[in-house]
Amino acid sequence: ATMTREGLYGAGGTSSHPWGTAPLAGVAGGVVGVSQTSPGFATFSVRPRLARLTHATLRVPTLHGFIDVHATPNETRVAPPCGTTATVCVRDGSAPRRLLLDGSPAA
Repeated sequence: ATMTREGLYGAGGTSSHPWGTAPLAGVAGGVVGVSQTSPGFATFSVRPRLARLTHATLRVPTLHGFIDVHATPNETRVAPPCGTTATVCVRDGSAPRRLLLDGSPAA
């Protein structure tokens, strides 16, 4: 069996993992679009960029609890931890939109 170091050219990382976790940051920030906007994820933004994917689901651990995101081309669901503030960016489409907050229509 072979394995890849977590750091390039032996700089940092360990040899104890068969696959590094560095690509997870690309998935979290790039595909699902979860970005920290203040320390400890007290505030954060969600801007999914699915391209040709039919859906993406992500759970991000924070000091406040988990941020759960499920995104499809027509829907983005975000469950933020208590005491945090999320800014959710939705795509501009021609389909009718509705915004729900805790399952009820938001004003």
